[in-house]
Amino acid sequence: SEANSYCNQRGLDLDFLEVGYKSRRTKDKWGRGSIIFPLKNAANEIISFYGRGITGSSHFYQSNRAGLYPSYPSSETKRLILTESVIDAASLWQLKAVRKDYSVLAMYGTNGLTKEHLEAIDELYKSKDLEEVIFFLDTDEAGQQAVQTYSQMLNDLYPQLRLMNVVGLDDEDVNSILQAHVPAILIDMIAKRKSITLS
Repeated sequence: SEANSYCNQRGLDLDFLEVGYKSRRTKDKWGRGSIIFPLKNAANEIISFYGRGITGSSHFYQSNRAGLYPSYPSSETKRLILTESVIDAASLWQLKAVRKDYSVLAMYGTNGLTKEHLEAIDELYKSKDLEEVIFFLDTDEAGQQAVQTYSQMLNDLYPQLRLMNVVGLDDEDVNSILQAHVPAILIDMIAKRKSITLS
């Protein structure tokens, strides 16, 4: 009930999302007291997990972390949204209007665009379907610096790729916006995304 309450407070749709819970009473300390999200490989198999503590702000990744959330994007992806966290990605992925027009991938923090993310983007680019990568990160300095850093990296690798930035609300992330507003505001923000100017 505690985990269900936490998810409901954060606006997470438990009827749609693959979410588990690891009790605080388990002997194994990893992820204790966390909601658990599956990370998947290119074959859509669960190969590791991410845990988010329901009290405080604990984050748990398994050693030799592998896999992407919510899954590897479809090979037909034209527009890919990158979020700063797993919960932010879940907040978008549960919205039918987002799934209809976009694929979503969670980064693992502002320094968390991994080799596996880049390999997935590379495969999409080579398929010639990928047209656009959209960053929807926090509006704080760390988040926007990450947008610039990773945009420059992707531009160097794929100069034909459109790189866009969603301008969120000050002191808010995707999930906190979802909690405080109707989901349509996220769709509107994505629709009003802006082209990234590289310095």
